[in-house]
Amino acid sequence: MKQTVTVLLILTLLLSLSACGGSKYLPEGTPVPSASPEPASISVPAPAPTEVHVTTAAPEGLRYASDYAELFASLTAAGRGYGGWAVDSAEAPTAVAESASVAVNGADKSAGGDYSGTNVQVAGIDEGDIVKTDGEYIYVLNGSYTLTVIKADGENSAVVSRTSVGTESYAEWDESGSFRHSSMSKYPREMFLCDGVLAVLSYYNSYRYSKSFADDGWESESESYTCVDLYDVSDPSAPRLTAALGQDGTLLGSRLLDGRLYLVTQYWVWAMDEDDPVTYVPRVYNAGTAELLPADCIAICGENTEYVVVCAYDLASGTLTARQSLLGAGSTLYMNGANLYVLGSRWTQTEERTYTESVYTVTEYRSGSDTEIYRFDLAGGLTLAAGGAVPGALDSQFSADEWGGHLRLVTTRNESRYRIYEDETYGFSNYQWDGNESGNDLYILDMNLNVVGSVTDLAPDEYVYSARFDGEIAYFTTFRTVDPLFTVDCSDPANPVVRSALKISGFSEYLHPWGEGRLFGFGREADETTGRAGGLKLVMFDTTDKTDVTAESTYALDANYSEALYNHKAFFIVPEKNVIGFVGEGDYYIFSYDAETGFTLLCHFDFERWEYNARGLYIGDRAYIVGQEELVVLDMNTWGEPTVISIGAD
Repeated sequence: MKQTVTVLLILTLLLSLSACGGSKYLPEGTPVPSASPEPASISVPAPAPTEVHVTTAAPEGLRYASDYAELFASLTAAGRGYGGWAVDSAEAPTAVAESASVAVNGADKSAGGDYSGTNVQVAGIDEGDIVKTDGEYIYVLNGSYTLTVIKADGENSAVVSRTSVGTESYAEWDESGSFRHSSMSKYPREMFLCDGVLAVLSYYNSYRYSKSFADDGWESESESYTCVDLYDVSDPSAPRLTAALGQDGTLLGSRLLDGRLYLVTQYWVWAMDEDDPVTYVPRVYNAGTAELLPADCIAICGENTEYVVVCAYDLASGTLTARQSLLGAGSTLYMNGANLYVLGSRWTQTEERTYTESVYTVTEYRSGSDTEIYRFDLAGGLTLAAGGAVPGALDSQFSADEWGGHLRLVTTRNESRYRIYEDETYGFSNYQWDGNESGNDLYILDMNLNVVGSVTDLAPDEYVYSARFDGEIAYFTTFRTVDPLFTVDCSDPANPVVRSALKISGFSEYLHPWGEGRLFGFGREADETTGRAGGLKLVMFDTTDKTDVTAESTYALDANYSEALYNHKAFFIVPEKNVIGFVGEGDYYIFSYDAETGFTLLCHFDFERWEYNARGLYIGDRAYIVGQEELVVLDMNTWGEPTVISIGAD
């Protein structure tokens, strides 16, 4: 079963802190960098001057910093609430366009093409992944450091190029009276492909330290940020690095719309020196130069110790076109054609009441988490347009959706109650735990992020496991021992109504609209008495009657794990082609579905290396299942004997 929201918040904080740092490294840019511990010069054209969009008018309740001193003061105040920093101190909304809330595996049939892409949340909004295609070539991030390009030609498919897009080097040596050590790595995470330009997003980290034997002290510096390396792949046999951009922080999320890459990172500050803004202000990078973000494009959103950095990059010109940042929580990204939303959990503690009991002064507290929400308007650049919050925490990006000028959110509230007894005469304190309570809510907000409607307190003591919006309808599952699938009609934003609550065994971790009147669910079976999770399960819900949603068909697998349980990009799911593909404990499975016969297993491969990082796509009448070492090609007309092609390094 899922852990509580409190535990998840702690883990998220620890992971974020362990991955971040700060210093003065100038970014690496050569396709195959030197093994030297010192940064090599970058072989890309000098950056052309560009006009970067900056907005200094903050929405109600938020403010932009007037200078770096104000940022330092805000960080210092917030840091004290978390136990203190290591500080060296010297002294209005646009009209919203409708966008489809359901995407079908990123299918692209433009310009006569017939091929699929990454399984995304919103049609027309691409998401970064480790495999991309333009309908003629397949681009694969193999392992940690290599881009492999494959000519997609059915059974005759072949690798046409391999390019190093990541780096890793270590060096240490003794010199006369000194010792030095350096480590450097650039780890590609995901990529985008658009009109002959491939954008590779990587996590860069370096660490250097040195010591003179004549001196007792050590000198060290470290650096970590997110790289945006752009490659010209107009000739797929010879990808060419054309720009090296980036921004401070670790990857929170990314999207691609109309040739513009939107990148959101989380940036934590360690030790701060008031006289050196580099120690507490995020930077952007371009071809070996680092530039601090101006104070007047950084919004201060209450007391926070975390930056969210949001930048837009034009892939055709290879330039940064917009930059915004805020001191506020961020962990989830949702974007449609008009707005980009950054959402994050914030722990809260509320003092509810104080009274006297015997010799004690008693104070009752409630603690839990809220979801902070920030809306960025994409029209004309990147503008911070609104901020707000709702109780509870999100399960994933699919818990958020915009429709008809309203944002809908599904959250789980997990609250703790306790009281503190104070004996002021003897300076004695005692604590009494009053237990936990949880519930699930749906909130509907306007474009100013004010709540206009809600349905609350659904499925007490359970947690949201999956959510999906399909037009005016919201679907979400909760779980403790059985899986209620809630169907909520949001057509009247002020009065959302629960139309159905179907209970079946197990739970769905992922939901996907499957044409008119059908909703596909993927998760695990579970014991109806104990809630103990079992093997993987496919379920097709009949949603024709929103007041009586039923489970039309289920299919259980003798496998307990799949990457698709937590990563929707691992799904090869194309309803119009009647294909559902995913990996499950060493096998790759491909199913079809029929209302009369249910799920049919078309084929599967018994191959251990399908366990991780396998992706499926189609081009024409061929399906391509892409692994890290092998490519499997299948005829979608027959699903007969597969062709296996090696794509690993020679």
